Amino acid sequence: MKSRQVKGDEECQERGPVQTPHRTNGARDRPGAQESCVMHRDSRPVCAWALLLVASLAIGCARAPVIRVEPASAVPHANVTYGSFGEAADDFAPAAARSLASSPEEHAYAAALEQFVTGDLANCAKTLASLGQATSPSLRARARDLHEAVLMQLGAYRELGRVSSDPDAAAVARAFGEAPEQQLNFAADDAVVPVTFSNAGSPMVDVTIQGYSAKLWIDCGANFSVLSSDVAERAGVHPVAGINATATVGTSGPGKQINAQLTLVNPFQVGALRGGHIPFVILSEKDLSLQILFLTFLKVEGILGWNLLRQVHLTVNYPQAFVRIGPSRKTTRDRNLFWYGMPVAVATTVDGKNFYLGIDTGARRSYLTEHGARKLRGSLDLSNVSSVSDVSFVLSGSAVYFSKMDIKSMPRASRGTDGVLGNDVLSRGTLDIDSLEGRVDFAAP
Repeated sequence: MKSRQVKGDEECQERGPVQTPHRTNGARDRPGAQESCVMHRDSRPVCAWALLLVASLAIGCARAPVIRVEPASAVPHANVTYGSFGEAADDFAPAAARSLASSPEEHAYAAALEQFVTGDLANCAKTLASLGQATSPSLRARARDLHEAVLMQLGAYRELGRVSSDPDAAAVARAFGEAPEQQLNFAADDAVVPVTFSNAGSPMVDVTIQGYSAKLWIDCGANFSVLSSDVAERAGVHPVAGINATATVGTSGPGKQINAQLTLVNPFQVGALRGGHIPFVILSEKDLSLQILFLTFLKVEGILGWNLLRQVHLTVNYPQAFVRIGPSRKTTRDRNLFWYGMPVAVATTVDGKNFYLGIDTGARRSYLTEHGARKLRGSLDLSNVSSVSDVSFVLSGSAVYFSKMDIKSMPRASRGTDGVLGNDVLSRGTLDIDSLEGRVDFAAP
């Protein structure tokens, strides 16, 4: 079970809090959503920590890239040529995958990709289920990973437990599979809520959990919503008896395993939004705080994760410091968002290639994956390269420019994900996400 947590040093400031229980391929792999800050304890004097913090902040500032966001001019869409079925499939290109398919199973997977990118997730899940016994090992792996992502997005936890080999998925299935369906109701069309911002730039809102007030981070990179153990105790939120899971925390490498408990919150309220039977993960308050000796420097009370955000229309206006949460709205605009371990926006490079960017309101900094670095720079030798200079792309009418983007190497990096947009970019404008309509927009003021 993947969970994002709070880090205790410079790394803690880059990554916000927690990601969540079940690891789909994207959650397992994606660097950000998939990641968490881990508290590090040390017996050195506070003065040594202070010097280290000042030094790391100075280095971070010196290396900070120049970022610009401005209205985009039209970007031509080039015809991308794929050399194989697998290459097209990994780039979420159903038409190309169909043209390169050489077996009925590959044609079926191409059909599932088409259903996936067009938002027909129920039928996509059925198509992928039929490929669970595909003769090709690589196709079985692709089908399994995409199937798990689709089931997570649908909230089909019982089926997810049957499909996934991850023991944490089985725990999620036992805790939530037979539970009443998550309920969200709006007393008004929109819930407009003022926000404050964490040290990672993540928006934080006041919520009411079973009558108890707490301030939770909005983290669309977290699979599930999270409560600190002390907040859960004060709110009278009890874990599901006899079911435990693990959460993987850490922004790179294998991460660290911590214990987690699963629960349902009922009732729940943020602004005009009221909910019931909301799945939450309970993590130890020690794992959600940064302490040095006897001093607590950072405390995370909880997180609003994707299991809740996927069913609403979310607007985060960073400059004016408010969040609008409302029901999903029908749109005639083209879909440019899907969920694959985290919400993934379809951007466009200057030469017309699709560029897939995770949207992570829990991450301080944006970065490229190795997959994205190679897409931008061709046969780039990544053994001696840690960043790419002069990166630009267009997302929903906004052109985003980086003087430099770091490259993060993650184990089993999720197929097709080219990078992640964090709060260093998102804080410059307004983020608008409607997962049910498959639409994300971002614009600077």
